[in-house]
Amino acid sequence: MQEYVGKSIDRYRIIERQGMGGMAVVYHAYDTRLERDVALKLIRTESMAPALKEQLLKRFEREAKAQARFSHPNIVPVYDYGEIEDTPYLVMEYIPGGTLKERIGTPMPWREALEWVIPVADALCYAHERGIIHRDIKPSNVLIGENNKPVLTDFGIAKLLETQETTQLTSTGMGVGTPEYMAPEQWHGKSMPQTDVYALAVVLYELLTGVKPYKADTPAAVAILQATEPLPRPSKYVPGLPEGVEKLLYKGLSLNPEDRYPSMKAFWQALKELLSAAPTVAHLNASEDRTILASAQTGMESPTAPAISPVPLVPATTTQSLAPASMPAGKRKSKFPAWVVFGGVGLVIVLVMVGLAVSWVVKGMDGSGPLAMLATSTSAPTTRPTKTASPEVAEDNGEPVVEEEEPSSAAEEPFNIGLVTDVGVVNDQSFNQNAWDGVRMIAAELDAHAEYLETQNAKDYTANIRYFADNGYDVIVTVGFNMGEATLEAALQYPEIIFIGVDQYQTNPVGNLAGLMFSEWEAGFQAGALAAMLTESQLLAGVYGTDLVPPVVAFAEGYEDGAHYIDPSINVITTFHPGGFDTGFTDPEWGAATARQAIAQGADVVFAAGGKTGNGALIESANYEGVFCIGVDADQWGTVPEARPCLVSSALKRIDQGVYDLIKAARFGTFPSGNFYGTVGLAPFHNFEVRISQEIRDTLRQVESDLLNNAIRYEDFHE
Repeated sequence: MQEYVGKSIDRYRIIERQGMGGMAVVYHAYDTRLERDVALKLIRTESMAPALKEQLLKRFEREAKAQARFSHPNIVPVYDYGEIEDTPYLVMEYIPGGTLKERIGTPMPWREALEWVIPVADALCYAHERGIIHRDIKPSNVLIGENNKPVLTDFGIAKLLETQETTQLTSTGMGVGTPEYMAPEQWHGKSMPQTDVYALAVVLYELLTGVKPYKADTPAAVAILQATEPLPRPSKYVPGLPEGVEKLLYKGLSLNPEDRYPSMKAFWQALKELLSAAPTVAHLNASEDRTILASAQTGMESPTAPAISPVPLVPATTTQSLAPASMPAGKRKSKFPAWVVFGGVGLVIVLVMVGLAVSWVVKGMDGSGPLAMLATSTSAPTTRPTKTASPEVAEDNGEPVVEEEEPSSAAEEPFNIGLVTDVGVVNDQSFNQNAWDGVRMIAAELDAHAEYLETQNAKDYTANIRYFADNGYDVIVTVGFNMGEATLEAALQYPEIIFIGVDQYQTNPVGNLAGLMFSEWEAGFQAGALAAMLTESQLLAGVYGTDLVPPVVAFAEGYEDGAHYIDPSINVITTFHPGGFDTGFTDPEWGAATARQAIAQGADVVFAAGGKTGNGALIESANYEGVFCIGVDADQWGTVPEARPCLVSSALKRIDQGVYDLIKAARFGTFPSGNFYGTVGLAPFHNFEVRISQEIRDTLRQVESDLLNNAIRYEDFHE
């Protein structure tokens, strides 16, 4: 991020930097017009994808105006807002007295601690009544004003960094919330008034004891401690702490939001009543201790929760392996005592590792792997197959020769890679297959074991991931935006396993999970530019999967924007599949019918992005003379040969290369957590080489260069 010390932003002269965090940089500045000191907070956007940055800027003005209307003695007033070089900023009152964080480190008398927290709770009541949740309460966000008055800042900053949908506006290294103060539901992007109650209770706990209730080296470790360990009893650090104070903390720090105070006002009232009540030094007795812990935490010192059977794999779920050596089942189990799944309303402890025997069925080589397994029970298998095949397996009359092998006795354990597809088959001629190709490439290079599971229904995401995790795989790849939540849950549960989420943007990065991201808008933009230079009818068509998936929408927007960049008069027929996640990408008949209808209206270039749904549109377009079609994700010249008569190119997301690179980094200890951006572009023109003029080629090269250099930006087309 650019350094502004000594420079001016609008009328504000930057004096010095006061602090920098994952979300923002704060400067002490001077307002040259009103002649007063101010605090200027720049929101960090340098690593955001263009589309996400555009969404942030759209919301910023609305949120800034809402904050400027605040009038409460314990909330820092907002004076102004603006934008510089696509970076939004807020201008606030300058409060030089430091922060509450500087008062923490040793136990504080309980009455003094309550006197600090009560005004903050009052400020949060005021905000909640106006529909704004803070989301990032922590001691460093409580400033010390005149006469030791606590003043809460950073209202709405966390909200600015998340969308109303499931995708959130944070980039690598940024998190919505601070791990030690985050409520369990916040790990999944869910916030409610009780979320602020939890965070403020953590602040009170830290003031009283001098320590945070859960502290670890990584966010993932904090989340796991929070989920698996009972709350450390405050009186452990402060002997003689009143019983009422301890009970208030247990209730405020309940893992389940429904078990906390129902509102910030209720918490504020409890704090005030406690402060005004007669002091007491009685401890919780053993019975009370157990009762409160049981209601406030789902885990005990010695968990006694009944076992819950794991979600079963559906019988039709298929695995396929690519393996030079077999691997013993359960090679490496989680070091934690229970399977932990975070939910929006609490914690479920599931005891796993219940397996049944499986039946192995050998299938022929189909380009996606040499061995297939059909589960014979409704429980996830816990044993590995003994029949394996090398990536360079010998063939006899076109069929792979598969030999029985004993478990490897080599000193070095094999490197194991598992892939879970999104709904649909692995050889979908689109993103599932492209990801599996990347796994196969690196497995062959590393002499590694690789296997996939095909997801038949979205409800099986967690169970399919768990199969690989419970069998100790080193790397697990999950394909598709819809699997993001299940992947994050598994990454938190299994910190020793590396996870790669294709098309899964990471808002709260954890060290063992990387989102493989692509700028679909840029890929679609290049496809739209090509289409605009090929059309004779001035009418283009886009056939897509469900619009519930942001990457699909980005492709569609890019295609329209690229076409209009070349010729603003061009019309584009844009059609999304009306179904949801389960059907939007597996309906080639709908794709064909939609393409047929668009062509009947005069469209002569069809762009399709939607798995098998999109493939149906491509294949249908190939039946018409004078119609071009453009594929997506992979070079579909190879994956959908039926479309070759019209397939001029494809909007590439090089998923295979990105998966290959990330697995290789995981193998050699250079794995980048957070978000990893892969490359996009256009596939070769193949049989259409002679139809593409030098002028078209030169224009496409310039478009690609301008996209890379930000001369063409998403925000130029979307106000």
